[in-house]
Amino acid sequence: MKEPNNYFFFVTFAAEKRAKLTMELIKTKEFGGERPLFASHDLRLEQVTITDGESAIKQCQRIEAKDCRFYGKYPWWHVDGALIEDCYFAAGSRSAIWYTNDLVMRRCEIDGPKFFREMKNVELEDVTINDADETF
Repeated sequence: MKEPNNYFFFVTFAAEKRAKLTMELIKTKEFGGERPLFASHDLRLEQVTITDGESAIKQCQRIEAKDCRFYGKYPWWHVDGALIEDCYFAAGSRSAIWYTNDLVMRRCEIDGPKFFREMKNVELEDVTINDADETF
């Protein structure tokens, strides 16, 4: 029996809804050093600060960040499926989001240079880029 045309959409929507229900929440924490959240998945960060260090969120899947602050280098590399809302990326967060696919970024402020590289499916909404040096 052939599946209806909207079968893929329904399965994808159901999987995304299930993922939202099962995301681990990390709230009002501070992380520093090398790769503190390496290989995390299905994670929601709220009011989290990423201090000095490198590659805080690397090799991850389905990560959300809301009201977070990023200060260290390369904070968001090789992430598949990302939602970043109301976040701040300081000047020290250079080369911040590279090799990341399926990213939605809303209402963020970016002070770091060399921000985006080698990405697919990127949506920016109301994002302020204060240092556009080699941004894309």
